Amino acid sequence: MKKNIFLLTALIILFLLFTSCKPIIITDPKLVPPKNFTEVKITDYSISFSWDTVEVASFYNIAFSSNDEIYISLIEQCESATNFELKSLLPNTKYYFKVRSHISSEIYSDYSNVVSFTTLPTNPDQLLFPPKSIYVMCDANDCTKINLSWEETENTTKYEIYYMHDFDIGYKVLTTVADTNYVHTGLDVGKIYNYYIISKNDVGHFSKKSEIVSCGTWFKNTSINNAIDVSDGSSYAFEFSNLSNVQWIKFNTGLSTEVKFTAKQNIESSVLSFTLCKKDSDDTMTFLKTVYAVSEKDIIFSELTTDSEYYISIDLVFGETSNASNQTNVYTIKKNS
Repeated sequence: MKKNIFLLTALIILFLLFTSCKPIIITDPKLVPPKNFTEVKITDYSISFSWDTVEVASFYNIAFSSNDEIYISLIEQCESATNFELKSLLPNTKYYFKVRSHISSEIYSDYSNVVSFTTLPTNPDQLLFPPKSIYVMCDANDCTKINLSWEETENTTKYEIYYMHDFDIGYKVLTTVADTNYVHTGLDVGKIYNYYIISKNDVGHFSKKSEIVSCGTWFKNTSINNAIDVSDGSSYAFEFSNLSNVQWIKFNTGLSTEVKFTAKQNIESSVLSFTLCKKDSDDTMTFLKTVYAVSEKDIIFSELTTDSEYYISIDLVFGETSNASNQTNVYTIKKNS
């Protein structure tokens, strides 16, 4: 009797273990992958297709790939509709799709056979190119603003601006504008901001990324009005006690169209940016270019306008403000005549 009770108990335990580890899910035999995929509409930037209805399916999940190897399962689930459209694709490119039927999020069929569609080539008259000559500059009167401007591109109705100030987060969409300029406001002081721009139109075409441009927000106590005039060729030393410390210098070109500065830093491996701006007749500042220097380097600005006033902001963008010998980072700059 005791032996029979022991065996019965053991069987019950095994049954419970088995059923708890491998729950039995009864699925409908009619839950099958979708079939008969049909092209609905294909453009140079979008693909739309449909499939036969699966009777018991509540919704469908679509996965797509550009190489038939790595598939992305779309977060958006196609409800009971049996058609799907994917936009913002590259022209003249083959894309691969597979679809599965769902009764619920836990109960679904296998994926269907892979089906592929190729976007059309873009009409040459509709090709979009990224903006060129992007100018970026921290506002001369407000260190929490960065001004961006760029040249207009053909066939473009709007520009999408991306920015990044944290490498861990990456680039994010800042805004979309119709104009060729934008002011990024409410920024943190003493940080570097990176930007790129994409040209778009109302049809759905878009360009490749523009070049990446960078700009640092300036230290609050720094004013362009305190710029040191280095036109006479004297040497000036600037001390950088922190990464937000920006120094301004100014000079007049006189009869020259090219200016060369000899710059030397006492702490190696620190990177400084030299941002050249031109003061116009109406006292507005125009950003021209930014160059970077490590340790000792000759900095040359060419194609300047004669007898004009230029400003340069010097910014420690990376490196040490002091070293093991307690030396403060000092940069000496001299305008060569």
